[in-house]
Amino acid sequence: MRRTDSPYREDASRMSAEDDNDREKLLAGLNWQTGHSRADDSMTMAPRERGLAAFFSGWRWLLDTALLLIILGLLLDRRTGQQNCNVQNIGSDITGFAPKFTTQITKFAPTTAYIPENMTEFFFNESIKQAWLDLVPKGLGYIDIERLSPEDKAGLHDLPTPITGFPSNQTIFTTSVTHQLHCLYSITHSFAAAKTGIKAGGHQHGHRRRDEQDDLQEALIDEEFHVQHCFEYLRQSIMCSGDVAIEGDQTTFPEGSGVGSDGWDAKHVCRDWKQIYKHLEDTRANDEVWIA
Repeated sequence: MRRTDSPYREDASRMSAEDDNDREKLLAGLNWQTGHSRADDSMTMAPRERGLAAFFSGWRWLLDTALLLIILGLLLDRRTGQQNCNVQNIGSDITGFAPKFTTQITKFAPTTAYIPENMTEFFFNESIKQAWLDLVPKGLGYIDIERLSPEDKAGLHDLPTPITGFPSNQTIFTTSVTHQLHCLYSITHSFAAAKTGIKAGGHQHGHRRRDEQDDLQEALIDEEFHVQHCFEYLRQSIMCSGDVAIEGDQTTFPEGSGVGSDGWDAKHVCRDWKQIYKHLEDTRANDEVWIA
């Protein structure tokens, strides 16, 4: 039987050829629906891309600088934070007992309310003794941490050994500033006694309060030790605080005393004593009013 060509076979061949042609056009980047080529797209997009590239290139230095400053700022902030964790304020408490007190600028001024010009008055002028007592809170800075709130007590750390000799339901410590005032008063007391020929009253070992005695002639055997201790304690306290306020010319030197500074014109950065006084009195171990 002889094979003849079918018109359907010719149509199929033609359609196959057209499909192959369409695929070639697509691969060449020609859109058969719109007659729009990929090459045309690249021609229209290139100017816009070149404009953006030029814009970012012109401002890139500013962006780089801003990013660099941000990075440096973050590094500096982190370093400062680490340093603050290791640096304590001068004269502050490391145990967590004392809050942060405000400071104020204070100009020192001379007064004879605490140390009279005539040292005999130190023993016989009741206003002088009362002035010293008014300086310090009840309990003379002896504090009982059991009076703190549970939250504040839980935050304490690095505490020294508690002071013995108090009731078992108390945990007692003392504070440096009232210890310093106690020592200063004790030295003044001994100096006035030597100046006036009166034997100084003594003090119990460890700054425990002695019973009040009107007989100032009695001298206790630990007086010399106590005064030596106070001189050394105050020396180290002064060096620890390191007050570097600038002082000018003297204003009160007697005639012919020479040149120098009495310090009365200087301004110092001081903690608010009223705040310290209140905090120590609120946490006091007892209600005794004494200074030596």
